[in-house]
Amino acid sequence: MKVRAVAGDPDFAAHIDQVARDIAFSMPLNLETLDRIEELRAKMASAAPAHDLKRHEGGLAEVEYATRILQLQHVATHPKLKWGGVFKVLDHLREQALADPDDCAVLAEAYEFYRRVINRVRMMNGSSTSKLPEDLEVRAQLAARLHIDGNIMEPIQKMRAAVHGAYRRIHSAACAAVRE
Repeated sequence: MKVRAVAGDPDFAAHIDQVARDIAFSMPLNLETLDRIEELRAKMASAAPAHDLKRHEGGLAEVEYATRILQLQHVATHPKLKWGGVFKVLDHLREQALADPDDCAVLAEAYEFYRRVINRVRMMNGSSTSKLPEDLEVRAQLAARLHIDGNIMEPIQKMRAAVHGAYRRIHSAACAAVRE
């Protein structure tokens, strides 16, 4: 969730920001919520083309889904998790030993990597997209600009596998925790 005031009274903007966060994090984490998150994730991933860095399985959206599950799981006892920003949330989860540090590291590394690649793609295209160029020559140029040797799909495939594994572990652990 993103809420940004662009004009007006700063106190009112802060109030609206707080209300929006309270609403967003009031959702109970139960099996129904976890099933719905998984249903949305799977539907989005299955419809995504292979060159979509955001929606494809193991992509940027999956980093965000995993992070949101962890936020919902722990926000009642750690209100700082209402923060926006994946890095802040993952740092807090790691510092407070609320999540597996390896999974947090994978998610943080992937988030930074995907953002860097997507931003470069957007600069090259002059448009807002999360999809890699389909043209192999353009992909090679993208890889060079990102200082990636060889086929850009190799580090992307490794990242996708790592992210999806972390997501699966986080989702499974959350399901087990709610069943207890």
